[in-house]
Amino acid sequence: MQTLNTMARRRIRARSLTVAILALVGAGFVSRDWRRGVQAADAEWATWGASDPAWSPDGKRLAFTLFGSIWQVAAEGGVAEQLSDSAGYHVHPSWSPKGDKIVFLRSGTPRGTMTNESGGLVLLDSISGRERTLPTPYEAAGTPTWSPDGEKIVCGLRVPNVGSLLHEINLSDGRARQIQFRPERLTVGAWIDAAWSVKDDEIHFAGQHLGAPQIWSMPSGSPTIMIELPLTRYRKEDVVWLQGLSVIPDGSGIIYSADLQNGRGNYELYRIAKSGGSFLAIYEFWAVAFQIRQAPAL
Repeated sequence: MQTLNTMARRRIRARSLTVAILALVGAGFVSRDWRRGVQAADAEWATWGASDPAWSPDGKRLAFTLFGSIWQVAAEGGVAEQLSDSAGYHVHPSWSPKGDKIVFLRSGTPRGTMTNESGGLVLLDSISGRERTLPTPYEAAGTPTWSPDGEKIVCGLRVPNVGSLLHEINLSDGRARQIQFRPERLTVGAWIDAAWSVKDDEIHFAGQHLGAPQIWSMPSGSPTIMIELPLTRYRKEDVVWLQGLSVIPDGSGIIYSADLQNGRGNYELYRIAKSGGSFLAIYEFWAVAFQIRQAPAL
């Protein structure tokens, strides 16, 4: 199998590539026969299926990671088109507000069960496929998110001997400005998932910051006093893994992925209001049909 930097774009026929199918493929339900003829990332043995689905602003397309490249497909399903073709492993795509660009993280081949490897940020033209590397002072270590006006990108950068802290990258001049700082004598995790709320112009993020992993909210811009508010209240003794979040379009809350059971990667989706408080598990992991239930109080 050839590497991405020696191949031309290809299209594959995907049967009903809806959100549900993306979830099944991402969970590993992909046969090797289906992969024949598809150009994968640098590591030929990589078995990653589709993951990181991201809606386009108009709701008509989905961008996602497949075999270490960024692809797109119509929301109703159909032909999936490969967009990125440079070297490296491409993950965590995020659409610009106008839908003409996608920013993603280019890293080495994942070594564990999740694609959270630090690397560089790349700006991809969703029409022409042209890629442009965004210079950053440190490696990106988090999911990128766009400002509502499309002029800035916020992403966690892994500061040496500290951890991943949010930085704001101005696309007009390429400058990266640190907007989050390490709390004194407290732990900062190596990865941050971020999402910018268009409705209230706030930045929400998931990560280990001030002890146990939490879902947080912080104002955008440069306020005189930066206040980070925890929406969740997980304790140090809780076994909590967080993996990705998305702002509800009306700004009423956050949807996030978490393993609250045994630390083995049994993730479920949860919803929490923008004001914090009790959270809801929005489906039962082992149920055949999705349903809503009240999660136990912390």
